[in-house]
Amino acid sequence: MHIFSVRRFVVSPILGYILATLAVVVTAACGLLLFQFAESRPFPLFFLPILFSAWLFGRDPGLLATGLSAAAIQYFFIPPVWSFAIHRPVDLGSQIIFIAEGIIITLFAAAKKGDEEDLERRVAERTVQLEGANQRLQIEIDERKRAESTLEREHQIVQLLRVVAEAANSATSIDEALQSTIDHVCTHLGWSLGHAYRVQAPKPQLVSTGVWYVKDPARFQEFQKSSDALFTPSGLGLISRAIQTKKAIWLEDVVRDPNFLRAEVAKTSGIKTGLAVPVCVSQEVVAVLEFFSTETKESDDRLADAIRHAGIQLGRAFERKDAEVKLRMEERLATIGRTAALLAHEIGNPLAGMAMTIHILKEELSNHEELSGDEILFSVHALSGEINRLASLLQNFRSLAQPQQIELKPTNLCDVAKELLAVERSSYSSRRIQVAIDFPLDLPLIMADQDKLKQVLLNLCRNAIEAMADGGKLTMKAFVSGEHLHLHIIDTGVGILGGIRIFEPFVTTKSEGTGLGLMIVKQIVSAHEGTISYTSERGKGTVFKLTFPLA
Repeated sequence: MHIFSVRRFVVSPILGYILATLAVVVTAACGLLLFQFAESRPFPLFFLPILFSAWLFGRDPGLLATGLSAAAIQYFFIPPVWSFAIHRPVDLGSQIIFIAEGIIITLFAAAKKGDEEDLERRVAERTVQLEGANQRLQIEIDERKRAESTLEREHQIVQLLRVVAEAANSATSIDEALQSTIDHVCTHLGWSLGHAYRVQAPKPQLVSTGVWYVKDPARFQEFQKSSDALFTPSGLGLISRAIQTKKAIWLEDVVRDPNFLRAEVAKTSGIKTGLAVPVCVSQEVVAVLEFFSTETKESDDRLADAIRHAGIQLGRAFERKDAEVKLRMEERLATIGRTAALLAHEIGNPLAGMAMTIHILKEELSNHEELSGDEILFSVHALSGEINRLASLLQNFRSLAQPQQIELKPTNLCDVAKELLAVERSSYSSRRIQVAIDFPLDLPLIMADQDKLKQVLLNLCRNAIEAMADGGKLTMKAFVSGEHLHLHIIDTGVGILGGIRIFEPFVTTKSEGTGLGLMIVKQIVSAHEGTISYTSERGKGTVFKLTFPLA
């Protein structure tokens, strides 16, 4: 690399002496060939091995070459040849001058060689220092670039979260909030495809919202169709794993992932990386956002966390919409309650008078056999039944007209259930209904109004019995999870049609139902700070799920 490095030979001292001797021998041989017929003496020729030895191997080999060269000149070239004898003073002077010049050349060459080696060493040290400085400078430049890139990404993330929060707060519908979030995530962070699913209870069941961000519609058309028709078995698929873990799932290569159900169509569309982010409300997944890229993106915890926070913002939008729905329901119930109070007042007294009149009429007919024919008695009993039904309806109206008044006491749910089933067991037997209770022995107490709780169970059990006209099985199952007691009332009846809001007023699946029973049940459960929901499958039965806080 350096011009001086061609003159440097690092050898052992002995090898240097050997090479110096060999150089003198070669020079002497050449001198014999060149000067054997000439009268001149080859002093200049012998300066070459001296210079060679001193320059390449150092001072000592150079001095050795000087002495050997003087001896060779004396032996081979100064008469009498083939002898070391000196007969003339001039010959002695020539040898002394040659030896002095050889020593000078040796010392000069060795000194020059040392200077060049020192220069080379300093150049090499400086080169190493410069290379180290260049490396440190490059590291600093790379770190600065990474810092700038990180800062830019953080700015994008902060901007994204701000935009998503604003969109979630200003959206007039859930789909609008989902669309805005997906659009901003894809445009800010460079994802080619974005999509949203709603998760519907109770299975949970995935429903494509039709909310998409598509950078290249023609390219991703088949993948969109596959995603809109997606059904994910439990534990499989990108979306299913996000629902189960309630965490963001990042797949660097969806095509190679054995659990990615759309791998083939993804490969055809050129999709590489996938990301699924759950949207949670009260620890329950209500939606899942999925994003795809045609470039391989390495897993980025910070980015996934940012999109997860976007999901949290969306969850708040879901909560706000749910609160709005509940508020409208409460307002509706308040209106119904006021109407019910008015109807109860206007109808109650006349209805009571009608019931008294029917009672008197039945007694009079029993005292006059000539008037108590089958047709007349049937009409009177039918009229009495209708009055009783209206009275029951009126009582339900009265329940809606005022908030539930409950007296909470430590209550054993198992005792309440057994007492209720003991009273109703004969009715169940006549309808060919099997009854089973699955309560643990150490079931803790709950704070409840025992009469109201019995009313809830009675209403739900009677609904279950009516759904099993040809017989079946009624099961009550209780267990504890966290700080709540869970009660499931399970029947094997006909099931409930989907899309029916059974907890709303005047909604019923029975031909003679009032549509108020389940609404009152929900009102009582809510007064206990509990929850009620259901799952149903046509032809297989229904499960009502209640939760109550532990005492």
